[in-house]
Amino acid sequence: MQTYTHVTIGAVIGKVLFPDSIEIQIAIVIGTIIPDLPLIVMFFIDKYLNKLPLENQSKLFIEINNAFHSYFCWITSLFCIPLLIGIYSHLLLDHVSHSKEEYKESDPGMLWPLRYKLRGAFDYRGGHGKIFDRINVVT
Repeated sequence: MQTYTHVTIGAVIGKVLFPDSIEIQIAIVIGTIIPDLPLIVMFFIDKYLNKLPLENQSKLFIEINNAFHSYFCWITSLFCIPLLIGIYSHLLLDHVSHSKEEYKESDPGMLWPLRYKLRGAFDYRGGHGKIFDRINVVT
């Protein structure tokens, strides 16, 4: 899913579960963004270099993205339940919404460092680009 979709869903989850705590709601929303931090950084690097954002991803970038999208890596977020809720809502949404074989190489594996890649029930990207389609890229 797109980062703004994760943020929106995180905001709804925070409001439903913790209607009286804006701090917890904000922590959940921050948690929904954390797994996409490598994508956000790479997006701006590519834009700075006048490249089509996230079109050609290096092996190193794919490994970093896999680590940030790993169910195993974020077990440590147990120390902060709101972050845990946000991070795992992001991971679950990405898990179910990444299924097309054509994107398998660049999709996060969800089980990093294991090499097995979980596939989702549907794919949100239709027939568009690897991560961002050209319509969603701000030029």
